[in-house]
Amino acid sequence: MLLRLLSSDDASFQRDFAAIRQRGAQTSAKVDDQARRIVDAVRRRGDRALIDFTRRFDGVRLTPRTLRVSDAEVKAAIQQVPPRALHALRLAARRIAAFHKRQLLRSWSYRDPVGLQLGQRITPLSRVGVYVPGGHAAYPSSVLMNVVPARVAGVREVVMVSPRGRNGFHPAVLAAASI
Repeated sequence: MLLRLLSSDDASFQRDFAAIRQRGAQTSAKVDDQARRIVDAVRRRGDRALIDFTRRFDGVRLTPRTLRVSDAEVKAAIQQVPPRALHALRLAARRIAAFHKRQLLRSWSYRDPVGLQLGQRITPLSRVGVYVPGGHAAYPSSVLMNVVPARVAGVREVVMVSPRGRNGFHPAVLAAASI
């Protein structure tokens, strides 16, 4: 059976549910440990570690020069995206921006009766990093849903990372990044 259904009415529910939760905790601990080792290696060895892990996990051979996507690669990718898809990406970006503009918080202050200045100061981060899944599939929506709100909030620098598949990046992902 691919999917096991648990019913809280079953006598074995508590035991079965506890086993599932325990399995998740063990997996989570293993993932956390592996992630910690990867981050430590990148801190120690920098780009060389990134290149090694990309070859090991993704089967993609990178060089220091190919870690960063060039402007030429982005322009070439945009040319590969059908005009209707580019239009849809631009429309989506405008709609996402319009939505998030309505969520913006503003700084405010006032002087209370005692004479104290009180308030709240809203300051965007100067730089953020976003991860866009990829490699086997394209997720241009992840680019837009992460980058557009950051830009609306006033973030000046957005660094996007995504797996480079064996055939490079999907053109729609790079097109979304350019938008």
